[in-house]
Amino acid sequence: MPPDPHPHRDPSDRHAAAAPPRATARRSIGAVLGSTLALIPLLACGDPAPLPSNMGLAVMWEGGNGHLPGTPTAADKARIKEYRVKAALVLNFIKYANFPKSAFTSNKAPIVVLVVGKDPFGPLLERAFAKKTLHGRPIVIKRTTKVPRTLDAHVVFAGGLKDKDRATLIKISRKKTCLLIGEHPGFAEAGGFINLYLKKGKVKFEVNTERQKDTKIKLKAELLKLARIVKPSKPKEGSPR
Repeated sequence: MPPDPHPHRDPSDRHAAAAPPRATARRSIGAVLGSTLALIPLLACGDPAPLPSNMGLAVMWEGGNGHLPGTPTAADKARIKEYRVKAALVLNFIKYANFPKSAFTSNKAPIVVLVVGKDPFGPLLERAFAKKTLHGRPIVIKRTTKVPRTLDAHVVFAGGLKDKDRATLIKISRKKTCLLIGEHPGFAEAGGFINLYLKKGKVKFEVNTERQKDTKIKLKAELLKLARIVKPSKPKEGSPR
């Protein structure tokens, strides 16, 4: 057998070209999502466009004005990389979620992604979703700085919010066909659907699988096997449900 031109890859992939299509697809899903936790360029959905060198903290977008503050520091670059990964993960969460048909007004209705609170993504979210369709539907991205009275979006990302506003967002998401994603400690246990967190510099995610029941959104096993599964915490006596 000739030497493997890619000695650092998984030995099980030496004969990947000869694998049946279904087996290849199964392996690629795990590789794509697993690699996404560390680096975006391995995403099957394609590499994001390179960011301009002077982008700096534009990903923080105070009020969405996109102001470019100058030369980015090492911390700025790390944060840009973090939110590139998080934007790609949001895309993959949608890709590996089954939404009921009743969540859409028509077969061509878009999947609506809503960022609530301070937007940590800036243009990174649009770049991750650029020219993509998921489940045969286009993607529409919206933003609001305040918690809405009701949720009409299919995917909601809890950005920078006060504790009481975050609790309100979780409350109004109940029994809504909504994939509620956050990045705050205890978010999933408190009633969120998915929570992103950092571990040893890598973006990880945890899932409150109980939310599959009331939202009627089912996450595929390929996604769940990469997640840390958490259970909802019991509300303290006298606290609102």
